Amino acid sequence: MKKFMQGVVVALLLLHPAGPGWAARPLTVDDAGTVEAGTFELEVGYEYEDFVESCQGISLGIKHGITEKMDFGVGTGWQLDPENGPEALELGVKWSILSAKERNPGVSFIFDFAPGETEYSLNGVLSQPVGGKLTLHFNAGYNVPDALADGVALWGGAFEFTIREDIHLMGEILGEEDLSDEDADRRSWLLGGNAAVTEFLTLDVGGGTEISSDPGWFVSGGATVGF
Repeated sequence: MKKFMQGVVVALLLLHPAGPGWAARPLTVDDAGTVEAGTFELEVGYEYEDFVESCQGISLGIKHGITEKMDFGVGTGWQLDPENGPEALELGVKWSILSAKERNPGVSFIFDFAPGETEYSLNGVLSQPVGGKLTLHFNAGYNVPDALADGVALWGGAFEFTIREDIHLMGEILGEEDLSDEDADRRSWLLGGNAAVTEFLTLDVGGGTEISSDPGWFVSGGATVGF
């Protein structure tokens, strides 16, 4: 489903589909929770970015709760501009080793890979409730884009604030540290929110910029359906 950053925290900056371990839209930073066992979660999104050049695309992903501690996801997308065509398929597994409860943090690990390719990612996730309305999320991971590459270190932090039970305000900051080329390092921020329209449907919108001397900008919107 990705968004614009590579890797597990992937795609909001590069308009690739988000990895199957995707976060609650419109965030790219993941939370430690898993999909409820025996249920599905479908995400559809639209992303537009204007960095060196403008591009836009549609993201699609579905996850299934295998157990109370594990879910499995499939993600892909369709680039609309400047080139029209499908994105690569990504598969991912999230394993929760500690559930967030009241003041106790939740901890999970996510492994993403692209079938038939050498790229894979490993990401650690920590979610910490703060009071009754605020939850903080922290991600740290490593992406191997190619068997011969040094890889990319990924990090991110996000917040979710409950305005009321069905409306949430969200924000995040992301970092991508290329271990072979410092000039390729990237950072960005996003602010957005989502609203539950029904028990099964949630709509979202978000936007942000790169953190640089000449920042580009991006916007996204989408829907999450549980069934």
